[in-house]
Amino acid sequence: MSDTSLIAGTAKGRAAYDQVLESFSRPFMQRHADGYRFGPQRTCPDGVVTDFEFTQTDDAQHAWRYLDLSGHARYLSGVLRQTVEHEMAQEARLLRQYDQARAAIKRRVEMPDYDADRIIGSLKQENWRISNKLRKELPQIFEEGGVFYAQHAQIVEAVRAVFEDDSGLMARD
Repeated sequence: MSDTSLIAGTAKGRAAYDQVLESFSRPFMQRHADGYRFGPQRTCPDGVVTDFEFTQTDDAQHAWRYLDLSGHARYLSGVLRQTVEHEMAQEARLLRQYDQARAAIKRRVEMPDYDADRIIGSLKQENWRISNKLRKELPQIFEEGGVFYAQHAQIVEAVRAVFEDDSGLMARD
């Protein structure tokens, strides 16, 4: 999960993000409500094309010179803390599980990581059932009569055990 999902992934996250943005923009816009208008389209020195005109730049200099972003910094700190302490820990756990599942598969049948990852992804998506697509892609393992068909049930169970083991330790297979 990325910082974006923390911000936009829930109604609470979106509300907190909007609140911190409005902590500056709402008072600014209220103070300068009569200081902007839309006029003819023009190109600004930085290349932006706009029809927005702000007429109170002298009065608004304080906003750009002495900007108080302490609320923004606290908000960003919270997002970063959540990312490091929770989201990255969950991602690291998932990566360890994929490595463990890949190793469990390869203890039974040697194959490229790409094929092992396809097996893992398919089994997770299909709730530990072998899809017809997986049977067609890897018939030597998942089709009756395939060279490694005798290993298919143990492969499925080994992968499942890794992802259903809540201890975070390497599941035994």
